[in-house]
Amino acid sequence: VTKVEVAEVSIEQTKTAVETLGSSKEPTEGAQEEAQGFEVQFNVEMPDLTPDDLSDEHQSMFKDSISACTGLSPDNVEILSLEGDELVVKARMVGFEDEEAAKSAASHLKAAAGSGNLLDIDEFGESKVTNVEVFTSEAQEDEAEAETEDQEDEV
Repeated sequence: VTKVEVAEVSIEQTKTAVETLGSSKEPTEGAQEEAQGFEVQFNVEMPDLTPDDLSDEHQSMFKDSISACTGLSPDNVEILSLEGDELVVKARMVGFEDEEAAKSAASHLKAAAGSGNLLDIDEFGESKVTNVEVFTSEAQEDEAEAETEDQEDEV
């Protein structure tokens, strides 16, 4: 499933976009493409743990494990939330320049999880990766806006 999301933009990408814009107030198509990125969001279910069990050290080990199987820097792996009595880690990998790179990382993540090589079972217990999705910056922004509107409608 491909969706759109606002991804983090590096300082270099911002400088490039500003240089491309020049004195124009309207962004050019090239500048908009430079500012967009791709990310992979996913959940990791760890029924042997609770959110309180995942210390800063464990979170660092989690990021290191994800980055090792995908080839990303641990800085490109973000933990979005820790939920549930049986731990569900909602996370994302960011910094992909194109959709193919994001899809490749998602495939590596699924393969490592499927073979039991994603996380150290002694540290994390049994784990299962679910809801692996590739997003582009624009789709996620639209989804976030729709969610905000839904919440406002409920009030």
